[in-house]
Amino acid sequence: MKNNNYLILFLGLLALTSFGARAAQITHTVTYEPTKLSITFDTINGTPYAKVIYGDLPSFDIEGCPELPNDNLLFSVPYNATNYSVSLDIKNSCDIQVGAMVYPSQLPRELNDTSKVAFTQPNMEIYGQSSFYPIDKARVVSHGFLLGDNNVVTILLQPVSYNPITNKINLITEASITLSYQIDDDYIPAIYRNNNEIKEYEQSVVMQNVINVSSTKIIKRV
Repeated sequence: MKNNNYLILFLGLLALTSFGARAAQITHTVTYEPTKLSITFDTINGTPYAKVIYGDLPSFDIEGCPELPNDNLLFSVPYNATNYSVSLDIKNSCDIQVGAMVYPSQLPRELNDTSKVAFTQPNMEIYGQSSFYPIDKARVVSHGFLLGDNNVVTILLQPVSYNPITNKINLITEASITLSYQIDDDYIPAIYRNNNEIKEYEQSVVMQNVINVSSTKIIKRV
């Protein structure tokens, strides 16, 4: 009887360790070069503004906030991944003095829209602070399935931050970004499987931009 109790306890512990949610993470190193950073100047309503550009990265933010370059990083995760979070470990960075206030983001407009709209002034709750904006430089902005069961998480990373009082920008030159998540063995999402679409995905531009390419293959329960 005693041996049976030990067996039951062992099987119970085995079930707890084999199923349910468990932690996992992916770490990736990013680098940015100061030589790819450029600053142009424009005067609006008599006030000079500096526009910060990094290579071909898009620059945008909430209306009235400093318009700074953004980098979208794509990570492939298991189909049953949940509860995403991201952390950023900055290894190196450099400060650069700008000669004017950084241009505030404006309302998005269509390319062929030539109508006159009012200029959005800088948000002084941000521009009045002597600290670098944004404080949160990396965050998960989306996740979901692309062409079958390729579960892709998009992280928005802002490598450039801005101190409005000192008129300095800070460029991350090297950092480690870690995507943490839970793998839930009991979670089975509704996935549309189509071999032709999966093959198309593997050859697509989207896959070329996924950081951990090796894990974009079909993931099956083992």
